[in-house]
Amino acid sequence: AQRQDTAVARRKEYEAGRVARSKLEVATANAAGCEERYRTAQAALQAFETALAEYGAGLARQSEIEGARVRLQEGIEAAAAEQLAREDMASRLRAEQEALQAARIAAEQAIRHAEGRRRSAELERRLVEVRANEAALAALRAEYKGHHVRQEDVAQLRKFEDEIRLLEHQAEAVAPELRVAYVGAGDGRFRISGDVLADGCVVAVTEETVLSADGVGDITIVPGAIADVARRIEDRDGCVAQRDELLVRLGVSGRQEAEALLEKAGEVAYRGRELVALIKSQAPDGLAALEQEYAEVNVVLGELDVADGNAAAAQDGQSADLQARLAQTSAALAEAERERVAGAAALASKREELVRLESEFANIRQRLAVLAGQLPEHEDARAAKSGEL
Repeated sequence: AQRQDTAVARRKEYEAGRVARSKLEVATANAAGCEERYRTAQAALQAFETALAEYGAGLARQSEIEGARVRLQEGIEAAAAEQLAREDMASRLRAEQEALQAARIAAEQAIRHAEGRRRSAELERRLVEVRANEAALAALRAEYKGHHVRQEDVAQLRKFEDEIRLLEHQAEAVAPELRVAYVGAGDGRFRISGDVLADGCVVAVTEETVLSADGVGDITIVPGAIADVARRIEDRDGCVAQRDELLVRLGVSGRQEAEALLEKAGEVAYRGRELVALIKSQAPDGLAALEQEYAEVNVVLGELDVADGNAAAAQDGQSADLQARLAQTSAALAEAERERVAGAAALASKREELVRLESEFANIRQRLAVLAGQLPEHEDARAAKSGEL
């Protein structure tokens, strides 16, 4: 009986142990499930906190972007107004520059026209003078074209005349002299070769000479040194022939005319050199080149369309003032263009920044909508937040 009681007791203990073990196994299994649910809950909490932090940061950034958008939009509007003013300033300066350039061109044309007129008048004056001088030179050359008297020709004539006089003196020195003296008032006269001899004249008899006496007869006179006298007379006649040949060749009647022509030729040559030098100074490249230059200047003058007012403005020195004003305006326009380009670049940058902010704002808004759907909130609150977004 004792052993039976012991077996029953042990059986009960065994059953209790088995039940306890079964419960332990269930508890262990439950504990493992709880751990898994804890980790899941912890992960969900972490995700929630992360999403909530991101949601809050998104709302803050959204608000920041909204403020930046407002400020940037205001800046764009102000910059656009300033850029419009810069464009207007640049446009006005360009118009002023174009007007000044047109005025300067007109003034320069007027100056060129005035200079061209002065040049044309100067060339015309020179043309008139050159033509007159060339005509005078041509007249000089034509007047003395046939005269070729040289200094040596005149010297040769003097030499011939000196020799002729010397030979005549020598012939007369050795020849007898015939002195004529009339007595009373008779009509009779002495003649040689028909020429009447004057009372008191002296005739050198250098050759056989017939002296005729009116109403009386003839006397033949033969010099004693006739051979010597004849030789000198022959030499004299040779010199006379050579002199006469030279006079014929020179186209003059005597030495005095030759000397006068030589002197005149010197004057003509001097005057000719003066005219040539004057023509060369007036037309260095010749008359044809001067005429061509005159024609070209007049062609340019014909192409210039210059009003009297512009010419007066140029004469008043306004061209220099226009140049100075144009330089100032051009510098101002360059500065205005630089500011306009810089302003346009700044405005474009602001607009690009606005587009970037708007894009970022849209992305944040879309992300917040996604996060709002992930947060475990009441449907009404979630709908309200979605409406705020």
